[in-house]
Amino acid sequence: MKDRPDLFMVAEAFVLGLLATAGILYATLGSPLAESFPAISGMGVVAWAVGLIGGTILLAEWRHLTTGALLGGELLGLFAGLWVFAMVVGWSFVMFAIVPIGITAVVTGSWVAYEREQQYGNPREPPVGTWRHVFAILILLPSVFLGLLLFA
Repeated sequence: MKDRPDLFMVAEAFVLGLLATAGILYATLGSPLAESFPAISGMGVVAWAVGLIGGTILLAEWRHLTTGALLGGELLGLFAGLWVFAMVVGWSFVMFAIVPIGITAVVTGSWVAYEREQQYGNPREPPVGTWRHVFAILILLPSVFLGLLLFA
């Protein structure tokens, strides 16, 4: 029998995605502190992406979430956090670049957690399966979109 229902694992990942996205983006891009120190906002997106990757890996290790719950819950939390950030601060065309960066960060963190689990842990997923294909597609699609935004 499982320790926790899947819905609880998805909710844990959702909370991380929501809080990390809305909180870190607001602190680095929308707060009065960021307006006073422009260098903070310049590094804000990088700090946010690194925070999402690290938070995803730590959450997977600490709470032993399944790959589906981690990836699905955190992506939903990412979009909810972006929506909250847009409601509080506002949205501009430049912000569309943040969406693929966030997706790439969440997928990268989930992929690293999956590979660590396969190599060092007690794997809950099959060793060879479709997750690696899902990760590759979920990183490729936002990267293409970001490239189109930057070079078009």
